[in-house]
Amino acid sequence: MLVSVDEMTTVVARYKLAALTDYKESIARDLLSVAEAQVFSYLTHTYNVETFSAISRDRVGAWGSLAVLKEIIKDFALYALLKRHNIDLAYSRVKETVDQDIAYLKHVSEGKITLIDLPRRIDPATGSAAVSVEFGSHPKKDFNY
Repeated sequence: MLVSVDEMTTVVARYKLAALTDYKESIARDLLSVAEAQVFSYLTHTYNVETFSAISRDRVGAWGSLAVLKEIIKDFALYALLKRHNIDLAYSRVKETVDQDIAYLKHVSEGKITLIDLPRRIDPATGSAAVSVEFGSHPKKDFNY
């Protein structure tokens, strides 16, 4: 996993995390694992997820895009944790963050945003990296007033 339970402190205080997981670290690990799978599901079409999911945690900082993905994974895990306890007070703030993260991931999966420093998926048939190229021109504008 890219994110350890200790790294969750950037999105939730350690004592709150302990209380929300009933003082069982395994619950937090399971939620992080599910959140990572959700995030990577947006990336599998274009990026070689196996390569960067196997990177050790101490080398992640060299990959700027992975740092962003780590924060998104933590947001997803926190959302699942709050949903598990049905906490309405913080739920709306976390839900807004997760919605923004999902919009970002959708742009990545559609090719509108490129994670330039992550390895691209290699197409076994052609042996080349998956690349999306956009052809055509932008919509024409009528400037008559």
